[in-house]
Amino acid sequence: MVAFNRIKYVAFLIIMAAVMLAPAPSYAAVSVLKLTVNQILCDTHIKDDLTFEYRLTPLENDAPMPQGCSAKEYSFEITGTGNHEIGPFSYNRQGVFRYDLSRINDRETSGVVHKNRAYVIEAHVDENLSVNLILNNEDGTKAESIAFEIELESAADIPQEEITTPSPASPDHNTVTGANHKTGDDMDIIVRVVVLAVSGIFAAWLAALVLRKKKSNSR
Repeated sequence: MVAFNRIKYVAFLIIMAAVMLAPAPSYAAVSVLKLTVNQILCDTHIKDDLTFEYRLTPLENDAPMPQGCSAKEYSFEITGTGNHEIGPFSYNRQGVFRYDLSRINDRETSGVVHKNRAYVIEAHVDENLSVNLILNNEDGTKAESIAFEIELESAADIPQEEITTPSPASPDHNTVTGANHKTGDDMDIIVRVVVLAVSGIFAAWLAALVLRKKKSNSR
């Protein structure tokens, strides 16, 4: 019985040693990135059902692309003012990965223009697989977000009946307008009334004086 217990004890130690010495399972470190693309109609006269197509293409052959799409390009559409999310992108190695995001030119719409037509997107992945995203406008300047703004080509594209005239500004407190404006004619009327009143009083006083004199003479 004692021998049997020793055998179990030795077997237990062997199993524990095997567990402790076995290599731990390895998990590949991956950083995930998602991009939000905005489309903005800058004028209320632009039809809100207009749809434009965009394409994302890698500028390096080894640049990871969004899951479930081709390794060469990813296309999508946005209708009206809205946005579209691209991704996720998965990065498991250090490097700089660049992409071009552009509007596809085979669907031009008359009367409207894109203020910006393309972005260059840079994903800087460091040794810890932290991703620093840099967005560049087509002229090379930095951008804070991806926003394709669409505006009317010219004011002539707005129907004449829809052009509104701005309301006049409210008058200042010191501005005198129409009916409240006093003129010199009003002053002439007041002078005439005063003269007539004084004349009437003088005539009444004179009449009373004459009447009193007549009464005294009759006595």
